[in-house]
Amino acid sequence: MSWTSIILKRLALTETLPSAVTLIPDSGQPEPVAIGQAPTTITWRITHVPKDGLTMTYGVRLDAIGALTVPERTSGWFKDSKNRVGAFDVPARQVDVLP
Repeated sequence: MSWTSIILKRLALTETLPSAVTLIPDSGQPEPVAIGQAPTTITWRITHVPKDGLTMTYGVRLDAIGALTVPERTSGWFKDSKNRVGAFDVPARQVDVLP
């Protein structure tokens, strides 16, 4: 039996931030291809995904105290080296913002 490696070729990811969070300008790494307003969305499109993985980051200012879901939603799609396409959602995380 012969096994071939399947490589992630393309990746698109969009995160939607809650209204109680302000995105810090120019903080996205790698640089996002789009930033939407009301609600704030951050979109990356990666055309070369390293075999050892990829980290996407951004900075925010929290404008409220209490429990927040950050981000509200994360979804994306990918294409692999066999030209298969897939979509995914990432579970939201809750943070407690203290005074």
